Parts: sequence; C-alpha cells; structure tokens
Amino acid sequence: LEHGDEFTMGVVLNRPTGLVAANISGLMETDFAGQIQKEILKFAGFSGTSTEVGEDWKVWFGGDCEGWEQLASGETPRHFCLHTLEHLESSSRRIIKGVFVTSFAQARAHVEKGEASKEDFMLIVGYTGWSGGQLQSELDRGGAWILGAAD
Repeated sequence: LEHGDEFTMGVVLNRPTGLVAANISGLMETDFAGQIQKEILKFAGFSGTSTEVGEDWKVWFGGDCEGWEQLASGETPRHFCLHTLEHLESSSRRIIKGVFVTSFAQARAHVEKGEASKEDFMLIVGYTGWSGGQLQSELDRGGAWILGAAD
C-alpha cells in the first residue's frame, strides 16, 4: 500500500475473519457531511436497505499493526477497502494496475449510490508494516518471501 525509505505498509490478503463491520467499534459511525449526504440521498429516493449500508460487510485481517489491539481496547482500528473497479479510480488511490484502495466511508457511499456492490470491496482491518530497510533485509535473507510480478 505504501513504500518509502522510512516505512513500508502492506496487507495480508488471505485471512478472512468471522467478523462483520457492525462488530468493529467506530466503523459504522458517520461524520456530519456523510450524514447530510445520506439524508439527501434518502430524500431523493435512494434509501438503500432498512439497515445501515456496510454493517454486514465481511472483515478481513490485514495484519497485526494498528488493528486488533485497537479493537480490543474499544478504539476504531485502522481500516480501508481494496477493490478492482476502474470506474471508481477517481475516488481511490491506485496501488498497482487494476487494484485500488479507498476508505470504508467512500466504499459505502458507492454502494449506497448503486455504483458498486459490497462484494466489490475487501474491508481490511489492520496492516503489516516494516521500518526502513527491514523488508529488503528479509528479502535478501531469503526463505520468508516468494516474489511474483504484479504489474
């Protein structure tokens, strides 16, 4: 997700959990602007479902940094959504060709507006992280990582 001289951030992609967004403290909170947008959509006839959009989204374990410790202490953990929808690129950040990251709030807004479905997104909680040079050192030692072309 991020790589620089001082820090590298990635996510685990193959660790689904038994949790949904409603189980995670703070994920379903809406900021004031988001609440206004929701009311406007409701007034225009785009009410969505009778439940909050996003509350039943499956949660994936992204790594042990800034995620589960916050959850255990009742704080909102670091989280984001991955997707492969080219038409949402303007509201997302490109990671590699065909893979994008966006906020959970933005993903929920796209679903509410009918621009995507919840299945188009992976809701990731937590991440993996390495300090400057740490990941390269692990790669140089070998045995821990298998590299493959992504672009």
